[in-house]
Amino acid sequence: MYQIETDHDVAIVGGGIAGLSAALMLARARIPVCVVDAPGESVYDGPTHNWLTNDGADKAALLARGRAEIESYPDVTIREDRVTGVDRDAFGYTLSLASGDEIEADKLVLSPGLSLTAGATGIDGFDERFGRDIFTCPYCHGYEQADRRIALIGTAEQDAMFAKLLSNWSGTLDYVAHDGPSAEMVAPVLEHLSSGSAHPGRVVRIEGEPGAPICVLDNGTEVAADVLFLSDLPGAGLSPLAESLGIEKGLHPQTGKVVFKTDATGRTPLGDLFLIGDARTGFSTLAGAANEGMVAGFMLSNEIIEARLKDAGVATDKAA
Repeated sequence: MYQIETDHDVAIVGGGIAGLSAALMLARARIPVCVVDAPGESVYDGPTHNWLTNDGADKAALLARGRAEIESYPDVTIREDRVTGVDRDAFGYTLSLASGDEIEADKLVLSPGLSLTAGATGIDGFDERFGRDIFTCPYCHGYEQADRRIALIGTAEQDAMFAKLLSNWSGTLDYVAHDGPSAEMVAPVLEHLSSGSAHPGRVVRIEGEPGAPICVLDNGTEVAADVLFLSDLPGAGLSPLAESLGIEKGLHPQTGKVVFKTDATGRTPLGDLFLIGDARTGFSTLAGAANEGMVAGFMLSNEIIEARLKDAGVATDKAA
């Protein structure tokens, strides 16, 4: 027999930095909130960077510390479970969990983070190395790879520009066309910036010892490197929960990627649903995700407090 929890003003799907930050803001406003987090689904738990006072800190340790902080607040409930579906009606949201339980809440925050579907890239050995020998953001991970041999696996139209960006960290850069621009198109870029080469063909598997990946191409070529980069992560798609709610999509103004439409606070056109973190932008830094969670929590707290005052017959500035 499943259980139904109905005493939450807000449900948050995802216990990453964005979700926990939203929960903290809500908890400090004495708003009942339930965080549903499926442990072990993070695609990267190594050192993090570009977050002042936390540069080099282990992401898993940061999350554990943040979770302990919000668990000290009496209005926070954390469920270790996976959300398999969500329904919306006039009364709010009903979340179906893998355990068979259900959670009901008036408002919803989706912060599932960046998910990598197993085998989605079609490259054998990719999933096991992502976050160790394979990265997507040079601003986050390029410093530690400075002056090493980098291989860029082509995945997006902008990869000629991405190759130029990577040259800031290393003058030894190879390019494998894969699903990106042709080797002939990128080769002139490398001639001016790198001692590496552009290779036609697709990557079928990644071999080699840890810290020394070798891309094996479908034409038999082997491209050895110290680290691999991609400008876009295949298989890290849009949130299926947001998809199921029919949220409108558009192109992100900076990346050109298809994303769900939200305003600057992460609010979707549904009004009582926020989408924050990587699930909204596809590239949030941890510091940025923390800010997105704080803003969403602030907006929701204000609305809930105003609704409480209205129910009590107290006029707010908005109602006055």
